[in-house]
Amino acid sequence: MKLHAYLSKSRHGIFYFRWPLPPYGHHATRKTFRLSLKTRCPHEAGMLARHLASCGFVLKQQLQEVRMDHATLRAAVIDYFSKQLAEARARRASLGPQTPAEREQVVNTISMLEQANSEFWQLLGRDHAEQELGRFFEATGLSRHEYCESSRFHRRPIASFHATISSTSRCA
Repeated sequence: MKLHAYLSKSRHGIFYFRWPLPPYGHHATRKTFRLSLKTRCPHEAGMLARHLASCGFVLKQQLQEVRMDHATLRAAVIDYFSKQLAEARARRASLGPQTPAEREQVVNTISMLEQANSEFWQLLGRDHAEQELGRFFEATGLSRHEYCESSRFHRRPIASFHATISSTSRCA
């Protein structure tokens, strides 16, 4: 099994979550920190690490606006990730172990989400894609005609979405 960049394994088989600290000056002693996930199971470590990584991206955006010394920053980051890990473990413990069917569903969902966007919409089918495009237009207040007339630059964000259903679209 391939480990994610933010996972490391000790010589005793315990998995650790590694996260880079923002570079604040050249006096920083450590550029990353490690937090023990307290598990030897690669699947559990992967799920916990993915959760912590998503929390880390939010934290990274917030830390760009704040200036503090390295020791205070390191303590705050470790405290934040420790709380997130405890919450994730408690939530996982309350749900109990996954059945094989639930585990397969999670694996299938993750693999589907990691595929390209066009493949995702092809899997769902034209009818579903057309409904989603309709919801998009309704939510944004944009008419189909305005969308079709808009510049190519503005159409890029949903170009792959629109290309999948182009045969059913009213755009020429």
